Amino acid sequence: MYMAHPGQARMHYEAMAYASRIEGASPHELVAILYEELVLSLTLLSHAYGAKDSIKGNAQFGRASGIIHALEAGLDLKLGGSLAQTLTGIYQSARKELMIAREMQDGGRVERLARAFSDMSESWNKIAA
Repeated sequence: MYMAHPGQARMHYEAMAYASRIEGASPHELVAILYEELVLSLTLLSHAYGAKDSIKGNAQFGRASGIIHALEAGLDLKLGGSLAQTLTGIYQSARKELMIAREMQDGGRVERLARAFSDMSESWNKIAA
């Protein structure tokens, strides 16, 4: 009989809970989830750079880049007006900073991005409150 490692079972249940959270989310909640995941990914990327772990670093870089692209792609520039334009600029700047951080393996630069997006996440969550 096959016995799953307890860590594998936990990861499976976390993935299921995450999937159900996404499926039932409003557009506002989806953006909140993206911000949360971006902050997590940037934090893990910073730690990977500090540990000189290029495999984890590459994975988290790709994940963070993809999330930033998704956030930007979700903007409606016509409906969102100046706010959407401002967010576009923020996301483009963040991608540039992320590229520089990757070239330099600069965890501090990534930490600053994580803090900035953590602040944005808090502000976004207050909108719905």
